[in-house]
Amino acid sequence: MPSVGHYLREHRESRGMSVAEISRATRVPVTSVERMEAGRFEDLPGEVFVRGFLKSYARALGLPADDVLARYTASRRVAWVTPLPISSANPRPARG
Repeated sequence: MPSVGHYLREHRESRGMSVAEISRATRVPVTSVERMEAGRFEDLPGEVFVRGFLKSYARALGLPADDVLARYTASRRVAWVTPLPISSANPRPARG
């Protein structure tokens, strides 16, 4: 499955739209459109903005926004590990 950026670029190009046209249609800056198409999501503002940009881009191309977001989410899956607290070498005595 192509990356979400590649997927969007292919659909944009198949409709004969330039990056500048998508930028105007979505109100997403040209640099952000270029970064999304290149898969450089870490260079974009926060996650909320990325999802909003993707939704706008999908709507501008007539694609289902849910499908585009699902592709994005699938490509960004990361295992989050919560470290366990380290016990203190000198525990405090219980008061009571």
